Amino acid sequence: MVRTSLVASLLAAAASSLAAKSVVPGAYIFELENGQDVSAFEQMMTGDGKPRMKLEYDLFTGLSVQLQDLKTAKQTVAKYAAMPAVKAVHPVTIYDIPDPKIEWIAQEGNTLEQSGLGSRAEGGPDTYSTHVMTQVDKLRAKGITGKGIKVAVIFSRSRLRLELPQLAGFALD
Repeated sequence: MVRTSLVASLLAAAASSLAAKSVVPGAYIFELENGQDVSAFEQMMTGDGKPRMKLEYDLFTGLSVQLQDLKTAKQTVAKYAAMPAVKAVHPVTIYDIPDPKIEWIAQEGNTLEQSGLGSRAEGGPDTYSTHVMTQVDKLRAKGITGKGIKVAVIFSRSRLRLELPQLAGFALD
């Protein structure tokens, strides 16, 4: 029962997102097979459409085209899609940009410090889970922050050479 409602809600969300996009009439992206020449394909389409953008990349080769005659656009697309050089045809789609709206939900008069959203460096108990697991929270409670401490991790399959300038002033204890 739970799975059915989950699937239904996912399908409803997908349907609403599909309904929100709009297709540009007569505009298509022709994806070409690897190794195909975009300029040659553009020359073939000279009478049928106006090129919008050449797409020549390692992972994608294609041409974005605005077809001249919208009435025969489907037949024109079918004609070019049947060519062996064409891998796929995608309609040019416009997606709406989300309108992010930020709302302050804290009670009036609460400051950042009162809301508990301040950074860990501002004081207060350290509740960062990794700090609690490694007991860094206890060090921070004592005022030890690590300021002025240098930590170096050295991986060497052979012996450590202390004469290196990077290790000047350091000694192994």
